[in-house]
Amino acid sequence: MNFNEATSKIEDWETSGISKILDRSKMNRSK
Repeated sequence: MNFNEATSKIEDWETSGISKILDRSKMNRSK
């Protein structure tokens, strides 16, 4: 794995993690 591949994987993980947190906060607000 080269540096660019590692960076893109980290970015994908951060994006999916952030979207999960946003989904959770939206669900909490709608209750």
